[in-house]
Parts: sequence; C-alpha cells; structure tokens
Amino acid sequence: QVDLIVVARGGGSLEDLWAFNEEIVARALAASSVPTISAVGHETDFTIADFVADLRAPTPSAAAELLSREWEDWRADVAQCRDRLTRAARQRLAWEKERMRRLETSPLFREPGRYVAQMAQRLDDLREELARSTQRALAERRRQADQLAVRWKGVHPKAVLARLREGLNHWESLLRSLGPEATLARGYAFVLDERGKLLRRAAEARIGDPASVRLADGTLHVRITGRTAKGR
Repeated sequence: QVDLIVVARGGGSLEDLWAFNEEIVARALAASSVPTISAVGHETDFTIADFVADLRAPTPSAAAELLSREWEDWRADVAQCRDRLTRAARQRLAWEKERMRRLETSPLFREPGRYVAQMAQRLDDLREELARSTQRALAERRRQADQLAVRWKGVHPKAVLARLREGLNHWESLLRSLGPEATLARGYAFVLDERGKLLRRAAEARIGDPASVRLADGTLHVRITGRTAKGR
C-alpha cells in the first residue's frame, strides 16, 4: 500500500530511456489507481511515460522536490483552495438570491392575470397588424396585376393591329385629301392635250388642237380656240 509511484531515471541515451516508451509500461501507468509521477531523463527528454502519468517532473531531483514540500506550503494551498471555493459559493448564492428577488417582483408573479391580459392584447395587436399587412400586400399585388394587364393589352396583337389600322386609315385619308380626285371635287379641272398629256401652262396649248377637260363627274372634249395670258 503506497501513496505515490514515481517512475524515474537519470540522464541517458535514447536506448537507455527506451524502456519508458514501451506499451506495457504506458498501459501500467495509465491503469494505476495510485497517483503517478514520471521523472525520466533530463529536462529536454520526453517519453511516452511522461504523457500517461498523472504528473511529469523534468528530472528525478525535481520530482523529489515536489514530494518534499513543506507542510505549511500544502496548508497554504489548501487554504487558498478553500477561500476560492467559499468565494465562488457566496457569489453563486448571491446571484441566485438576486434572481429570486427579480422573479418575486416581476409582474408575472405579482399580477399573473394582468400579465396574461397584456400578452392577450399583444396577441390581438399582432393579429390585426398581420391582417392589415396581408390586405396591403394583396392590394399591392392587385395593383401590379392591373398594371401588367394594361401593359399586356397594349402589346397584345389585336391592340397592335388596331393601332396600325388606325395609322393606315389616317395616311389613307391624308393621301385622298391630297390626291387628284379630292382636288377635282373641290371644283378644279385637269386639261389634257390630244396625247393625254397634262397641260400646266396656257402656252403649252396650240390654237385649233383638241383637248380634254376632266371634271369631278366626267370629261369634256373641247378645241382650243384662243389663249389669254395670266392677269389679263
């Protein structure tokens, strides 16, 4: 029955320290129910035993120093741990007391009915806000749909054809108003020589030649008997 196991060896070569890398040694240290200290080689030497022991000492002499501490040092460490534990317990107790005080003064414990009523009112407000938001969203979607419908009507083939037809009718009316038939309908006449050529000036007609006078409702066949200059 021992209180502590120290696995130690002074300095040495890698071959001298290799026994402390063996699996059987590492497993024995890990399975030990007695606290273990590994103090193998010099401070710069590391073995597997250092990693499985409960504590590593850089040298065997350092392990001896760890084991031979003054009793007062141990008592001081224990007292320090006791003080830390006491402070931690007091802080936790004070925190729990403050937490209980906040719970006792909270509306939920003082007036639970009022708190439930407030939550119910809040729920009603949220429900109404949700309904309003839904209505606004639906109205906006309807407005967008109406705009799309109007735009669609504007680019629909029937609408495009109607605009083209209206434009063609306009140009047709314009051409008719500027055409010869409209001019004749306003009381004017065209004079053609015997070859059917349009006479634009009086000087182009020769005395005695036949001519045709085209009116809105027919044609007159005449013969040129004289000319009168413009302004006379």
